Amino acid sequence: MRFRMILACAASVAVGVAAAESAKSAYVGVLKEGQAFAPAVEEAAGAGHMPVVDTDEVFPAAYVEDFEVDGDVTKPVWQKAKSVPPPCPVRSTTPIPYKTDIRMLYSKTGLYVAATLWQDMSKMVCKWDQRDQPVWGDDNVEIFMFIPSEKGNRLYQYVINPLGTVADIRDDNRAYWTRGMKVKASRYDDRW
Repeated sequence: MRFRMILACAASVAVGVAAAESAKSAYVGVLKEGQAFAPAVEEAAGAGHMPVVDTDEVFPAAYVEDFEVDGDVTKPVWQKAKSVPPPCPVRSTTPIPYKTDIRMLYSKTGLYVAATLWQDMSKMVCKWDQRDQPVWGDDNVEIFMFIPSEKGNRLYQYVINPLGTVADIRDDNRAYWTRGMKVKASRYDDRW
């Protein structure tokens, strides 16, 4: 099973977005801890708002202070974020037939993504345990981040399997290594 999620970031504010065929501008205000952002129409955006990405749908994220990433999505901090709509499998527009719970938080220094994926664990494919191995062949979550810049846009791809093994790719460069990234995974009888 493969999941795909597209995220976008701008400057120091990170937000999740869904890909859209017809787009309109979305803006995100600078918020206090625990607040969830709401996109503002372009005409209403002003001081304290910045353009984020052209999109029809903006996923909810909440601003928080930094916290330790440990794979425990039951922490109270994760309750500050709403679940995003279920993702679609790679190369399909049909939602996946399994339950998912994907949440995003952001801070002054980072973007936090929690994904809980329910599936038949007896059929799980998960063999890669070293960074930058071909984890895209395992059951995985793929996160795409498009970061617009005046110096040139960047596309980051993170592929994470149930062991917490990650392949990080920038602009198709598989030798790219994201500094400071922390990934933790937990597996249970019916989900990871």
